[in-house]
Amino acid sequence: MQSTRTIVTTLLTWTFYGLLLTGLSACTTEATNVHSAVEESHEGHAARHGGMVESAGSGHMELVFSDGRLFIYPFDADEQPHPVDDITEATATIQANGAAEQTISLSQMGDHLMGTLPGEIHHFTAHVTMPTEGKTWSANFRVGMDEDSEHDN
Repeated sequence: MQSTRTIVTTLLTWTFYGLLLTGLSACTTEATNVHSAVEESHEGHAARHGGMVESAGSGHMELVFSDGRLFIYPFDADEQPHPVDDITEATATIQANGAAEQTISLSQMGDHLMGTLPGEIHHFTAHVTMPTEGKTWSANFRVGMDEDSEHDN
């Protein structure tokens, strides 16, 4: 009787540990996939805010589009936040669905820049310029568009 109980306990314990390890492995794989899709956008540079990263000047810019607003997070060459305190003339030139280009001003908001798009625009290209330290950083972004199309509807 004792040996049957020991065998059953051992089997249940190994089954539990096997399921636990399988679950942890699946979680690790899923976390790796999310990290790859969200946090690395351009040449392996981190997209810390879930946006798109492009090279700009001697650093990078991350563009986040949410609720009709653009949020621009500049980073230096070491991927540290680049200060926006002295930036006063940053703009984003928007081209949407073959319509005429529209330029919007980007204002300082904490550690980033922010601008509001006119109307209901969801698919567009954005050319962002940001004068800083005597130079102009610029980057081009494609928002809501696949790689092959110029402008999706």
